[in-house]
Amino acid sequence: MMNLAEKIGYLAQQAARRLVGATGCPNCGHDGFETRDRKALITELRDCSRCRLMYRYPTDPVEDSVDFYQEDYAQGFTTDMPGDAALVALKKDRFAGHEKDYAPLIALAEDLGILPGMRIFDFGCSWGFGSWQFTQAGYDVKSFEISRPRARYAREKLGVDVIDDVDALAAASRLDSSCDLFFSNHVLEHVPSPSDAVATARRLLRPGGLFVAITPNGSLGYRDVAPESWHRFWGKVHPNMLNDNFWVREFAGTPHFIGNLPHSRAALADWASAPGQVQDSQQGDQLICVARV
Repeated sequence: MMNLAEKIGYLAQQAARRLVGATGCPNCGHDGFETRDRKALITELRDCSRCRLMYRYPTDPVEDSVDFYQEDYAQGFTTDMPGDAALVALKKDRFAGHEKDYAPLIALAEDLGILPGMRIFDFGCSWGFGSWQFTQAGYDVKSFEISRPRARYAREKLGVDVIDDVDALAAASRLDSSCDLFFSNHVLEHVPSPSDAVATARRLLRPGGLFVAITPNGSLGYRDVAPESWHRFWGKVHPNMLNDNFWVREFAGTPHFIGNLPHSRAALADWASAPGQVQDSQQGDQLICVARV
């Protein structure tokens, strides 16, 4: 939560960028859009008419986004790296009962047929809490985290095998076609181009591997049932709103499942056994996209 001075500084920055910043979609560069929402008369949520990403305008330069995640980003437990004593307690309990308990997400992987021993690529692992839990469950885990301080913590405190540089990830040919699951949990709402992340997934996944992304639910169906919550989902920290329209276009011709978390185990298991193009309920606050690529 920004204090008043931070909010004034942010709005002044956004006002300046309206005058001199880029105007196209940060994902595909297209200029056509429909405005879906506004905040403080300065920022607006645009729905790209080509790729259907909903993005905050004015947009941020890519280099500013990278710098932001080195120091500025703090969203409670997600990024607050625990001290040694707290970490010992979390590891002892395997995060059970804590906000970042990955037991439901490990169950999700298993429901999709991703079983212990298979390789998971954790895209945007923060300080490594999810990667560590996947590893403890028996998975072979490789990770990426753009925040160098958080990647260092994951590496040194939790033993996570993590890359912390975009260029290094692009050059990591040893990972090409080696992963069974590309997993992204509340990350793609932050990145400049979600389609670039999908391209990385296609490179890293084995034929028939699974892409799984969990984000705040930007679908217009969710806006209809929870307009205030939907409105809060986008802004300074979340420049993107991922929704069903974006995923349907991104994975056109590819077997995919779009729904909510908590997931319907029966619906997802049915999809995994005979994947097609399926849209389940989208009225919860978390959206999940699964695609077999």
